Order: sequence, then C-alpha cells, then structure tokens
Amino acid sequence: MNKFKIVNSTDSADLYIYDAIGDWFDEVSAKQFKAEIDEIEGKLLNLHISSPGGSVFEGNTIANLIKSRKGTTVCFIEGLCASIATQIALSCDEVKMYKNSLFMIHRAMCGCVGNAKDFNKQANDLMIIDNVLAQTYVDKTGLDMVTILNYMDEETWFDSTQCKELGFIDEIIEESQMVAKFDL
Repeated sequence: MNKFKIVNSTDSADLYIYDAIGDWFDEVSAKQFKAEIDEIEGKLLNLHISSPGGSVFEGNTIANLIKSRKGTTVCFIEGLCASIATQIALSCDEVKMYKNSLFMIHRAMCGCVGNAKDFNKQANDLMIIDNVLAQTYVDKTGLDMVTILNYMDEETWFDSTQCKELGFIDEIIEESQMVAKFDL
C-alpha cells in the first residue's frame, strides 16, 4: 500500500508523510520514500510532515535520502513532528512549522529480552543511537550536546515559538494558506 500522497508539477513536488515511520506493519518505509523521490529528482520538494515517529533506522535512512538528493527540500511541519520524524524534518534545507504544530524529542527506546549481559549491551547500543540523534539537533540548533541530551531525557515537547527560538526550525507559518471549498 502506498503511504504517500504526492502532488507533482513541472518545477516542484509536494510529498506528504502523514503516518508512522517504519517497515514492520503499514508505516512509511524508506524503500517507499526512495521510490517516490526518485520520480522527482532535481525538483524543489515540499515535504509535509505530520508523524508520531517510529523506527530510528527507517527514519535515518529517509533523512539521508533527503540530504543526498539533488534539489532543494523544504519541510512543512503541519501537525505533529515527533521522535524520528524530527530527524527527517531537520534533514531538509529549510524547516517551516505551523504556529499550532508540535515538535517532540526523546531518547531512543526499544524492547529487550534476555539476561543482564543482554540488557547492558542494549543500554550501550541505545546510548550510541542517542548520541547520533542528538548530533543532528546540535548541528541544526547550535545548542551544546549536554543541553540536547537533557531535552531528550525529559521527552521534551516544543511549540513553534520554542522551536524557532532554539533553532530547530527556520520559520513559523502564522496562517494557514489552505483554501476550503464546499460545494452544496
């Protein structure tokens, strides 16, 4: 099932991610994402996100596909941008956020079964993942690693004003530019 809605024109394309990120059930996968952006190589890509996040590995792959594509990518945070979806958003050349949208970062999570050695290894692996994720936030905001990791420790939610002040986004979209049409 295709999880994307793409609106393609001559010079630009709009791609909508309105779901969780992953490849286990029926989420947005990196494989699907690549197939979509291969069709619009070189064009301006407007990436619209409203996602609770999901798989770190699928999300980081999508982020890297965005970073490596030819053409400018502008992200529009349209509702919720949480967890790994924030990494996708920050991989774009420009990040815009609607005034009433929300942004959330936290430490990586997983399930683990096993003995004490297995749990210790998993904890160490999660710290590596946390540092990789935190580095993206540091690079975008200019905040130090300790501050970012403290935000991640607390599963911190940010509104658009906080995101702009901290440097997670480049612009707040004050008004909806959407036009509703109702045909009786």
